[in-house]
Amino acid sequence: MNTSSSIIKLSQAMLKVQQQLQPAIKDARNTFVGNDYATLNSVMDICKDALISHGIWLTQLPTPVPVELGTGHIALETKLIHAESGEWISSTTVIPLPKNEPQGMGSAITYARRYSLCAMLGIITEDDDGNAASNPDYKQTKKMREKFWRRNPVIKLQRPLPELCQSLTV
Repeated sequence: MNTSSSIIKLSQAMLKVQQQLQPAIKDARNTFVGNDYATLNSVMDICKDALISHGIWLTQLPTPVPVELGTGHIALETKLIHAESGEWISSTTVIPLPKNEPQGMGSAITYARRYSLCAMLGIITEDDDGNAASNPDYKQTKKMREKFWRRNPVIKLQRPLPELCQSLTV
């Protein structure tokens, strides 16, 4: 993790953002391992308005991979910038490419964006246990998820990247 010399104003704004965040809705199904997961769209839906309303600019850009890792990896820098003060915080994630081709790179970048953003903002995905039911917004979130799956019973996914979970570093 890297930061500007001060992150006081950014921290104050991020506290307000985190007060507004809800769990991301699991809106896709991984047919290879049989679980539901929150897509990048779902994660962005949860945080975009809160970040913007508190003056925080989000960037997620591919960056050079350390030479010692060799080929077959991609790095992604996630950076939060407080527009008013210019203060920032960033984290770089390095993950292996499932295939050394454009489609593999695109999939890896999307995967890294989703997990890096969740980690930096403290976003969780909804759960289905009793702890979630105690949240007043849980019933509405659960209804949204059920409505989604009724409309989209089968979603075709490209080959998932579960092996990246093992090597994801933030």
